Amino acid sequence: MLFIILFGFFIDLNTMIQQIYESPFIFNNTVAILMPTIYFSTIGATIYLYYVGIMLNSKLNINDKYFVKFRTILLIIVLSSFVGLLYLIESNLDFIDFSTGSKFHRVLNVFVFLLSSILIPLMFSLINRSKNDD
Repeated sequence: MLFIILFGFFIDLNTMIQQIYESPFIFNNTVAILMPTIYFSTIGATIYLYYVGIMLNSKLNINDKYFVKFRTILLIIVLSSFVGLLYLIESNLDFIDFSTGSKFHRVLNVFVFLLSSILIPLMFSLINRSKNDD
């Protein structure tokens, strides 16, 4: 709903990033990086929650096998955040300065390190959890 309120119905992700990056807002680099990560995270979390909702309401749900798991949602958000960062880096956005040492490049590195520090322990936790379930 926030995307619709801020940008309208028919606007693409590149236009959203450009509007944020070129704004005089003090945190424009940070919010420009967060926009594709939030965009893809909401899509991934919505698909996962829709799947769990269908499985909860189906007759296949024996002994409450399907339920929303916090670790799975966190993993989906982190992985889709990496997808958002890849989209931001690989797309041809001429208005963003990707040169080494620029403010945008430094903030981008901080987000990559932050996501990596969340992803590595989360993966170990999921691996250990699956070994304990066997």
